[in-house]
Amino acid sequence: MSKSARLEENFMISKKSASATIHTDDLVKEVRKIKGQIQEVSDELANPELEFAASVRLNVRQRELEAYLHGMLFALGEVSEWQDSLEADGIYHRTRD
Repeated sequence: MSKSARLEENFMISKKSASATIHTDDLVKEVRKIKGQIQEVSDELANPELEFAASVRLNVRQRELEAYLHGMLFALGEVSEWQDSLEADGIYHRTRD
């Protein structure tokens, strides 16, 4: 099952139980858009000729986009992807049995 299909399925379940009014397609499109923007910023940061001030601004922008994406994923019930992302950043550590 693709991620977008899984996101849609998770949202539809929560929509039925919580009477949500947000359209799944719009949320999935927003997640894709934000992931694309994060990739664009990441590509710009990889430029070795980037000035320091620009890199600081881009790093701030990247963190803002990542925080927004994490909130969207959490709201859609994609907690495991959200937690994996935070673990990769060294922010969150799951306790494992």
